[in-house]
Amino acid sequence: MKKYIIAFIAIVLSVNVYSQVGINTSTPTSVLDINGDLRVRDIPASTSTEDISLVADTSGVVKKKVSEYKGIMRGYLSNDFTGGAATSTIYQITGFTEIDNPNNDFDSSTSTFTAPETGLYRIIITATFSHFATNTGSNNIVIGFVDKATGKWIMRFSVTKSEQTFTATNKSGYAHTFEGIVKLEAGKSYYYGLSNGLTLYANPTNSTGPGLGSYFEVQLIKNPY
Repeated sequence: MKKYIIAFIAIVLSVNVYSQVGINTSTPTSVLDINGDLRVRDIPASTSTEDISLVADTSGVVKKKVSEYKGIMRGYLSNDFTGGAATSTIYQITGFTEIDNPNNDFDSSTSTFTAPETGLYRIIITATFSHFATNTGSNNIVIGFVDKATGKWIMRFSVTKSEQTFTATNKSGYAHTFEGIVKLEAGKSYYYGLSNGLTLYANPTNSTGPGLGSYFEVQLIKNPY
């Protein structure tokens, strides 16, 4: 027992004197520097949505996983959104209800997403839509993600006119899910956009009940780029 007490005192003294402890190394570079494997025998399961994952860089330094607390927005449309009738125009989609926005990267008052880091982001759009009853042209419609500063698409998806359903009495819409990966720049703002002649439904319904609405996601998946 005496030797364990002495070893414990030695560790405490080494912390006070050197501020860094090395295990299997005489030259620690962190407060605790382990040259070898690390095993924890009893790890309780997480019970909090605030917990985040840990990762290690190429030098073995443990860090928080950025993508789990930055660069996330998940939400849905609270009300139907209708773009204007002008051609060659991108209409900013508004009226979101947030499901997940832990770092407040999405501003619901302006419906814009500001990238916290430069990196690769996954963009997912599930859109339930129909074209205007008066929109009889043959142009495809476009939905996607827009650079706020330039007002131009940085990622867009097209849907043929034949898939844009509309009836005056049954506005059930047609659902598509779009997914892509794009590079976003730290500090720049972006928004979801829609081309002319289209209505997005929040809660499409008919005589048999409600259907899938319109949902939107952004998530940082790789940083640095």
